[in-house]
Order: sequence, then C-alpha cells, then structure tokens
Amino acid sequence: MDYRSQAEQAHALGFTYFDQLGHRVTEAGFEIWLRVMDPTTFEVRVIKTEVIAADGLVSVADLWGGAKWAEEEVREVVREDFRRAAALLTSSGGFAHPGESE
Repeated sequence: MDYRSQAEQAHALGFTYFDQLGHRVTEAGFEIWLRVMDPTTFEVRVIKTEVIAADGLVSVADLWGGAKWAEEEVREVVREDFRRAAALLTSSGGFAHPGESE
C-alpha cells in the first residue's frame, strides 16, 4: 500500500491528530515519515515512504491541516540538500573515492 493510501486509511480509522512529519537522508534519497495519533486511544501510527526528490512528497494536508507547513519545510530542506550535493559534485569534480582526501 502506498504512502497516500496508508494515510487515508489511518485517518479513516480515527488517527485524526497530526503529530509530525520529518525526513532523513538515505542512500536512495530521503525517507519521509508521518506520525499521527488517534486522540481517543492515544495510539500512534507512523507511515513512511521513500522519495528521491522534493517534488516526490505526496501531500496529506487535506487530511491533516497541520501537515501543510511541515510538508513545505521538508520540501525546502530536501531541495537544499540536493543543491548542496549538486554544488559539491560541480566544485569537486565528483565525490572522493574511499581512501582519497576530500
């Protein structure tokens, strides 16, 4: 089941409280996680997805209004990470191989 479908299912099951949206860098790109809670049971659900570009993040802001700002922040951080990586490749001629100095 994809990220959006998991989010819709969680919301339909009562996970109506948005807690956080975050990311971490992976070898393939970025792992995005969405943490939501059922306010009646306090049960927490974490939904994860992998994206390779900032524009790959599917919005869930229509389900949790609080996700809108968090999605914009994550997109900007991911874009900045890509800019830094591109600048490093451009200025250095490529990444150093193991054992080479940077």
